[in-house]
Amino acid sequence: YFKRDKHSKSASKHNMLARRTPSPLPISCELCPRKQGAFIQTQNKRKSYRNKETIRWVHSTCAKWQGFNFVEGTDRNIVEDVTEVKNNFLNMNLRCALCKGMRGTYNKCNEKDCNAWMHITCARSSGICNIFYGENHIGNVDTDEAWTLRCPDHSTFLDDYVPKGNLTIDQLIASAKAFPPEVIQKPFDKMNLKERRKYWSDPDHEAEFLEKLMGMIDGTRCEVCNAHENPEEGARDAKNRLVKCAGCQALVHMSCLYGGVWTTMKGDGGAKMLYCFSCSYTKLHRTAEDFKTPSCHMCHKKDGALLYAQAEPINKKRWKDKSKMKRSLFGHQIWCHPICGIWHPKTSVDEMGIVDCTNIIMSDGVHHIDSKSACLLCGRKDKVKVKCKNVQCKNKNRCFHLTCARQAGLDVSDHVQDTDKDTDKEGYHL
Repeated sequence: YFKRDKHSKSASKHNMLARRTPSPLPISCELCPRKQGAFIQTQNKRKSYRNKETIRWVHSTCAKWQGFNFVEGTDRNIVEDVTEVKNNFLNMNLRCALCKGMRGTYNKCNEKDCNAWMHITCARSSGICNIFYGENHIGNVDTDEAWTLRCPDHSTFLDDYVPKGNLTIDQLIASAKAFPPEVIQKPFDKMNLKERRKYWSDPDHEAEFLEKLMGMIDGTRCEVCNAHENPEEGARDAKNRLVKCAGCQALVHMSCLYGGVWTTMKGDGGAKMLYCFSCSYTKLHRTAEDFKTPSCHMCHKKDGALLYAQAEPINKKRWKDKSKMKRSLFGHQIWCHPICGIWHPKTSVDEMGIVDCTNIIMSDGVHHIDSKSACLLCGRKDKVKVKCKNVQCKNKNRCFHLTCARQAGLDVSDHVQDTDKDTDKEGYHL
């Protein structure tokens, strides 16, 4: 895994000895305090703050003595997750009788009524413990004591036995002290301020927390109606449930898309997943020469669910030049956020959920109406803005981008008010 075999293979090919001793591997066993030995990967991976997978390792011996199974389809080079077993031993508040450490997992002395627990690697390294294996290089060993061990007090050896090349108890204790004590992580909502600061100091914890947060639906809002629950109380059909796009992670009620239905496609892993309009469009057309990444033409927000939009020039004679037409908003596929397309009084949505933006695009095909007024929140004059509809507002010329207003917490509501005299459009107001 760490490409150490390339150096040894090269030396062997040229009948040469390795010129230098390789440095220790940058890994440690999850089940004991010993750094040397033969390691194997575990299944419990997590993504680090750089979006790289942090792989956990265990000794093959430790995994064998704890009875962990190989993960199917991995050619016996990955064992199952060890986290739950580690936490169980930690809850038991046990210590190794040899190294006095509290890291990982242990095996109990096989002697009746003896309560000594030991790391298998500590027992092997000490040379003062009887260890009974259940298999050898020939095959399984037929014995009632297979896969058991005994503590030093209950181990028996020949009178002339002298441990050679083994570690002393003091050396084992020093080795265990090199590892920080393990504690079960408190749930985040149970931590105090000091514990949370320590938690966030680890970038891997931050990445793990955010990954879990992104997978949650509880407490999230629909990007269209901004509601936590289903828009129709008591409704439990598929169209009134919050669904998440597998690509951009946007959450909406399907009933808020004006008849539009997201696409079910094969994801990167081969499984069928639900994709919003813009993500499915990207997956299908990203290899085309004229492909443009979908983005809302009505605001500056880069992410979020998008709807198909269209616009036609009022004077078509002006657009005989096809290259000029293609560069304008009239000549290629345009997009808008549901909140931008649905809430603006001069847009309309057809039965297929496509937004007609003809009335908000200037005749030059580049700019939008009301481009001289600046958004009161972001200060920019471009894109599409909406004026405050409150009849008691002292300054009726205050304009906002709809996404700016939603993010700032302004009331972008769908309560029916007086009909707009200019558009005869009811229901959506800022």
